[in-house]
Amino acid sequence: MNHLDVLNQLKNEAVYSHVLTLNLGNRTESVVLRDLQRHPFKPTILHIDFLRVSADRKLSVHVPLHFTNEETARGVKQQGGVVSRALIDIEISCLPKDLPEFIEVDLLNLGMGEALHLTQIALPAGVELAGHIAPGSEQDAIVVSIHHAHGGEESPGEGTPSTPAA
Repeated sequence: MNHLDVLNQLKNEAVYSHVLTLNLGNRTESVVLRDLQRHPFKPTILHIDFLRVSADRKLSVHVPLHFTNEETARGVKQQGGVVSRALIDIEISCLPKDLPEFIEVDLLNLGMGEALHLTQIALPAGVELAGHIAPGSEQDAIVVSIHHAHGGEESPGEGTPSTPAA
C-alpha cells in the first residue's frame, strides 16, 4: 500500500465506515477498517487492521454521529442552553449493504435539561445498536443533552458584595 495514498484516503470520513475493496495481488477482498495506529507526532500510519466482511453476515462497527439543528434546537434558541455531546460515534450491527456512512441526530425538538439516549436515536433500515440495549437500562447511555451555560448572567443578589450602609 502506498503510504501517501492511504493518508489521503483517511482524510475522507467515509473510509472509516464503508465497505472497502482491498486488492491483494490478483484477488480482492471486501473489508472494513477495524483499527488504525498513527505515529504520536509524525504524520505517518504505523499499522492498519482490516476486517474481512461477507455480504450475508452482520458486522459490528463504530459509525460517527452527525448532529443537526444544534443552533436552532428548542433548548438552545428559545431557552439559552448549550449542547453537550457525550458520544461522537456509536457501535451498530448490520449487513454490509446497510452500513451507513454516519448516523444523523436531529436536535431540533430537544429542550433545556433534556437528553437523547442511545435507544432514542432513529436508525436507518436494517441497522440496530450492537448488543441488546433496553430503554432505560444502564447501557442506554446519554448521547447528547442541553443544559444551562456555565458562567452566564448572574442572578440578582449574586456577584459583587453589598456594602453596608453607613
